[in-house]
Amino acid sequence: MAANLEITQHDGLKFYFLDRRGRDRIVVDRSIVPADNALCYADDIESGFILPSKSGEILKLNADGTFLSILSHHSDKGYYFILGDLNGNGKNDVIVSDGNTLNSFTSKGEKLFTNKFAGEITSCPVVVGSKGKKYIFVQTNQAKSYLLNANGTILPGFPLDGSIFATYIKPDEKTINFGVVSVTSLGEVKFYRFKE
Repeated sequence: MAANLEITQHDGLKFYFLDRRGRDRIVVDRSIVPADNALCYADDIESGFILPSKSGEILKLNADGTFLSILSHHSDKGYYFILGDLNGNGKNDVIVSDGNTLNSFTSKGEKLFTNKFAGEITSCPVVVGSKGKKYIFVQTNQAKSYLLNANGTILPGFPLDGSIFATYIKPDEKTINFGVVSVTSLGEVKFYRFKE
């Protein structure tokens, strides 16, 4: 069975949903100005997309071109938005970082947790993990790297301080270990190993 290839792009003024020949695949019923750090995700459950607007609204675009608002997160700054199934229920949760705050919501917009960090979150958080356990990797402008459980609590031993951002190392499937590599302000490379 051949899968439909869909291309999603934006030019800073609006989103475009194209087929592989560059023609409109989904004709939208209104223009949505993309967020500064916009990432667009395919909806796991139904056909369509989840996308962020510049106004802070997270929207679900249906295949017929209509929109449904999942949540509204008003922000004057650029914010980061990602999807990831944190609680293992098969539905993606919405994770929004803005300034020094990380918020997580269910796919229906119900808040799961909020966490504040020392310094501004400077890159898109990442959902990592395996074997059903999920973590959120967050980095701030103070070269601090955090690893959070799916419920928003910071793992013991974090944050890691470094002269550059730490790097998450994928778990070893045999031993269920994972790691984080960090470079200290003295230039030392440190590897931290964790067991799920």
